[in-house]
Formats: sequence, structure tokens, C-alpha cells
Amino acid sequence: MAAVEKQYRDYDAVFPIVKTALVQALGVDDDEVTDSAELTRGLGAESIDTLDVSFRLEKAFIIDIPQSELSEAIGYERGTTEFMVSVLNHVCNRNDDLHSISEEMARCFPSLMFGFGHLVRQECMEEFLAKVTAGYSLDANQHALVRACWMNEPFSDKQLSDPENYWLLPAQSIRRLVQFIRAKTATTAQGGSTGTAE
Repeated sequence: MAAVEKQYRDYDAVFPIVKTALVQALGVDDDEVTDSAELTRGLGAESIDTLDVSFRLEKAFIIDIPQSELSEAIGYERGTTEFMVSVLNHVCNRNDDLHSISEEMARCFPSLMFGFGHLVRQECMEEFLAKVTAGYSLDANQHALVRACWMNEPFSDKQLSDPENYWLLPAQSIRRLVQFIRAKTATTAQGGSTGTAE
């Protein structure tokens, strides 16, 4: 059977719609919502805000986005940014604890482990990266994307070409949310659709 080819909306077409939804839901200024902004620490969003955000995105893109799915997609599941910062600080301040982060834990919390990796202290980065990615079959492009995120390096168009990799991007970033919406609204070459905006 031939593989189904997905077609994604242009990033530049999705971003303004997501931006409008966030401005309206969070009451922030338009210029605060950049694709590198962070929902919690940058825009002051709380987990309860995902209900309003998901409602506005559902209406804009004519899709179904359960609040729990959106929360997981942008990195709110099992904790907030503050929680992960405290965990990572503890891990990085005691080098022995770095080895306790098992591949099994990484598999259980991929959105958190990958999404918040950029908060790890730089001197621990290489070991942390190797430990977390060990349990995954990442291709070269995915691995390069993870490294770019964690090292706070710019992303290339090639690295962002597949929106299905949104879970590898920094958690709670607007860029991750836009990629999630691009993946959610993808159409297939066979004519099927998971959502079409007006």
C-alpha cells in the first residue's frame, strides 16, 4: 500500500491566526506574541487558559481540539514550566542524579523531556541529550532539531518541514503550538481532511 502523503498549511498562514487567538484569549499585546515567546513565563498563560485558547482555535480552523490534547501538545501535561525548572535544576546541580533519568522516563514524558531540555545547564547538556534520546529512534533531522532547540540555536526550514515533530520543539513556545495546529489541520493527497479553515 502506498504511503499517504500529508499536505500542511504554510507556517506563515497559520501563525497569524494562532496569534490572534492568543491575543484575544490571554489579553496580551499583539507584539508580545512572537513564535519564540513562551506561553507561561512570557505571556502569563495558566493551564486553565488552554480552554479558551482551544475554543478559539477550534472555531478558527474548524477542528476538534480537546483541552487535554492541547495541554499535552504544548507541554502542560504532568506539570508546568516552574515544575520542570525545579526538577532540572535539581538534576543538574547533582551530577549523580543525571544518571537516574532513564530512557523509560523519557518515553513516558516525551513532551516534557524534549520540550524543556533547553533549560538544562549547558555543562550538562551533552550527557542529558544522550540520556533522553537513547530510548528513541530519532532520524538525523529530528536529532538535529532537538540539538538546535536545546542549544538555543536557530532552526532551519528543513528541520521544521515536518509539523508532526512539534513535540520536539521547546514546550509552551508559540512555534510549537503553530506546528501542532499545522499537523492537526493536515490534508491528505487522497482528499481526506482533518479540518479546513474558512
